[in-house]
Amino acid sequence: GSGTFSVPAGINSAEILIVAGGASGSRSPNVSGGGGGAGGIVYRASYTFTSTDKSSGIAYSVGAGGDGVGQGSGNAFDGGYRNGGDTTFAISGGTITAKGGGGGAGYGGNSPHLSGFGAAYYAPSQGGSGGGGAWESGTGASSNQGTFSGWTSYGNDGGNRASGENYSGGGGGGAGGAGSNSTATVGGNGGVGQLFSSFTSYGESGYFGGGGAGGSNSATVAQGGNGGGGDGGTTSSYNGGNATDGTGGGGGGSRNNGYNNYTYKSGDGGNGTILLKY
Repeated sequence: GSGTFSVPAGINSAEILIVAGGASGSRSPNVSGGGGGAGGIVYRASYTFTSTDKSSGIAYSVGAGGDGVGQGSGNAFDGGYRNGGDTTFAISGGTITAKGGGGGAGYGGNSPHLSGFGAAYYAPSQGGSGGGGAWESGTGASSNQGTFSGWTSYGNDGGNRASGENYSGGGGGGAGGAGSNSTATVGGNGGVGQLFSSFTSYGESGYFGGGGAGGSNSATVAQGGNGGGGDGGTTSSYNGGNATDGTGGGGGGSRNNGYNNYTYKSGDGGNGTILLKY
């Protein structure tokens, strides 16, 4: 949600972690979707509050994770993916923004085997960490996380799908590492998140921003990255795994069961967070 952080009396500085929402994984008919990119992360070991920060407070907004996609109205597919939301922290010197994760590649619209609906191919999206490649858009997307003086930013690229449009999906990028490339039968693992265990045990044992795994063209599960990333779907489980809220992890890509089956969905991205320690 959104609000204003009031600096407690007598507090002059804080360690601050800002995590954006992760993207959903992608879905595609009869093939495997790419994993969702994790939300970007911006961190500062010690920020000194200004007099304006103390008198006016600091406005913030925490980005939501992108909802997984499945069946839409009627027989229409519910789009290819949803990106994660930005998380912002408006200190007096300028707003610090962690960029929401980018969705994995996939297919939206509706099956070409049914009349009356169009088809749309979704390339993976840039984000704090980029989404994984899949279907006809085989190259993973890059990170577009910005940098800020005095702060450290984290975000990485999504992985590629193996050569061949029907192969497994690439893993979404993580805050600590890029998503893995897929093979013909196994989706790419999500990129590892960034570890902040010396700061906090929240997240996934101190990890935040794990990438979502790509869907597999087999029964082998591709793993989401440490930091809340969702696992990929398979030919036996289909649904992509949901990311963990509060980590900014990316959702897993699904493996769908035929052009005329709309019941399976990709994994949700995880909501972001802001942590201050003082």
